[in-house]
Amino acid sequence: MNNSIRFVSVAVVLLGLCTDLAQAGQTCGDVSGQSTGARASGDDAFACGTDAQADGTRSLALGTRSRATDADTVAVGTDAQASGLGGLAVGSQSAASGRRSTAIGTGSAASGDLSTAIGGNSIASGANSTANGYQARATRQGATALGNQALASAESTTAVGQLAAATAVQSTAVGTAAQATGTRSSA
Repeated sequence: MNNSIRFVSVAVVLLGLCTDLAQAGQTCGDVSGQSTGARASGDDAFACGTDAQADGTRSLALGTRSRATDADTVAVGTDAQASGLGGLAVGSQSAASGRRSTAIGTGSAASGDLSTAIGGNSIASGANSTANGYQARATRQGATALGNQALASAESTTAVGQLAAATAVQSTAVGTAAQATGTRSSA
């Protein structure tokens, strides 16, 4: 089982446990009962971890310096940031800033509305975009990048495979290092 799936499984279990515990503005302390500086200012919010902040209504922040700042956001991991309405950020330095976006994996970023970034340092910055794989990038609306360092950098493009790149509108690149550079082209 890869680390992202394990981490998400743990996050889901913790979310279930914390949902039962959370009331308006709940935080947790360290083992000795001392404050960790966690802050839960949103209604029905919960924060746990050194300097964790759950400011949105029904938000959850778990981990050192994690931030869940809008309604229905979840940030799990050191420096995880969930700032878009309904966003989910799981993993150290992950960021979900688009509305209803999902970022899973260390350094992953989902900034487009309804975007999904899964994998270390993956980026989904276009609306409705999907990036899945280490350093996969989907940077325009409706772009899909699947694979290690796959790139979908134009509107409605698809890149599947390690180092595959679809860089022109409505282009498709499938296979290792495949390159689709013309409008509506396939490789």
